[in-house]
Amino acid sequence: TANCTAVGSYVNSAGITLALVERWNGTSWSIETTPGPSGAKSTSLAGISCPAAANCTAVGSYVNSAGTTLVLAESWNGTSWSVQATPLPSGASSSSLAGVSCLSATDCTAVGQYTNSQENVVTLAESWNGTGWSIQATPNPTAGASSWLSGVSCPSGSACTAVGGYYGNTENDTIFLVAESWNGTSWSVQSAPHPGTSSALNGVSCTSATACTAVGNFNNTGTNVPLAERYS
Repeated sequence: TANCTAVGSYVNSAGITLALVERWNGTSWSIETTPGPSGAKSTSLAGISCPAAANCTAVGSYVNSAGTTLVLAESWNGTSWSVQATPLPSGASSSSLAGVSCLSATDCTAVGQYTNSQENVVTLAESWNGTGWSIQATPNPTAGASSWLSGVSCPSGSACTAVGGYYGNTENDTIFLVAESWNGTSWSVQSAPHPGTSSALNGVSCTSATACTAVGNFNNTGTNVPLAERYS
């Protein structure tokens, strides 16, 4: 109750979007200094996981000097934040991370999306082993023209669940929710119900490999309403 960290972004007086990190000490919130990659035009953080008070990992994206959006990961060592090197998928023209789940200082999984060489948006997962980040192969729904992952939860090293959404055929088509699972070796798409005419999941929390709750929204006859689904 006396140690929370939140991440996001803010627009400074020059109109530039920059990453924002704030820490709660049980009494008040305070802003922490966050660095950006060399030459970055803007930065933003979208997800964070802290397996210990002196260990946090935050992920998001930044715009480089060429105007390209790329994945961003930063780590907290109890004293300061530092930028971690993150790989770019082969052929990717842009990429971003939206969620992260860490079991320890040497075991994190982050998810998001990237634009491939065919200019399609596809799912992205990266893992941290305490030394560096590496890309994990992730499937995309068969019919999806564009797919993305928004949140991830890993109750163990061999069990992660990630959620997001995908377009049915083209980017003007219906959005369907997507759920994927990691078994310690590979990612696979899970079957999940699609309520309404359009639906997507944004966040997920798992207490075990067989107990997860995910949240998002769906279109109910023209109105966007909350959505929750449970995996058993």
